[in-house]
Amino acid sequence: MRAKATDVEKISIAALKQAFADQGHAVETVPREVEDKPDALLRVGGVLVACECIQIPPAYILQQLHKRHPAADWKGKSLLSSIWPNEPHQWVAEAIRKKAALHSSYLASTSAKESWLLVHTPAQANQALLDGSQEWTQWAARHGAKMAGHPFAQIFLWTPKEGIYPVWNRARDAATHSSLGINFSLGYPTLCANQFKLPIKTLARVAAGPKEERFVLDDAQQLLTMPMDAGYRRHPPATRVVVYEVGVRIWSDRAEVSTVAVFPNEGTRVDHGTAVLDGLQPETTYWHHALHEFRAPKLLHTEHVIQPF
Repeated sequence: MRAKATDVEKISIAALKQAFADQGHAVETVPREVEDKPDALLRVGGVLVACECIQIPPAYILQQLHKRHPAADWKGKSLLSSIWPNEPHQWVAEAIRKKAALHSSYLASTSAKESWLLVHTPAQANQALLDGSQEWTQWAARHGAKMAGHPFAQIFLWTPKEGIYPVWNRARDAATHSSLGINFSLGYPTLCANQFKLPIKTLARVAAGPKEERFVLDDAQQLLTMPMDAGYRRHPPATRVVVYEVGVRIWSDRAEVSTVAVFPNEGTRVDHGTAVLDGLQPETTYWHHALHEFRAPKLLHTEHVIQPF
């Protein structure tokens, strides 16, 4: 049992409280000795609510995102491309299944009238794993809430850019069914994280510098994680061709690395700016590691339908 909530739980709970306050509801946090199980006890419009939090995407994606892979995984290529299925409906359904069994204990331990589930992403605003502003993400999350039977009165999604999105409301959604129509002509939707690493050897202390080097990185080794969604598994993964143009300027005590991601099939270039490496030692080899997250396909549309039973 934890003594206090995590930072992202505090942020998402505060956003949920503010969303209801903006609608004119009186909202307060009910103090407890231990702020856990559930993660928050709220009084909203006079109703005592047990609110539990859970993070998506699941750990198998988040734990792998910044992993330093051994040389064997790269197979001699300059790029390592990790590809995961983009299936927020499955993530939401899995999150619900994990927490639904605790509903009764939440009510018993708090005397709450009902329980809510607050699903959240990591707090970093630049995370590209789940964009709550995209209609596709919102529909997929709502569809996921219907894939698993559960006792929650309300379910919400919080993302750092979009804030709170209402995924499920028992009064609104219990008597409806849902279908999520995805066009698989480009493959099933994926999350991609490309990694590359470059050696940088600083100049001798007496060298004037800078020494300039240029690299074009265009050969990728793919690491593919299979989807949970049975419909996805009938199709290949969607991918996007990316070439990285990297310029390096090196002195005896510092270096600058400028990176541009080029999508040749789309005719677009994305400037990732310049990374400045300070405080380096002369005549020493360092490694610059880079990570680029993106989604494929770039734009994803669904024919989502919600109908009465």
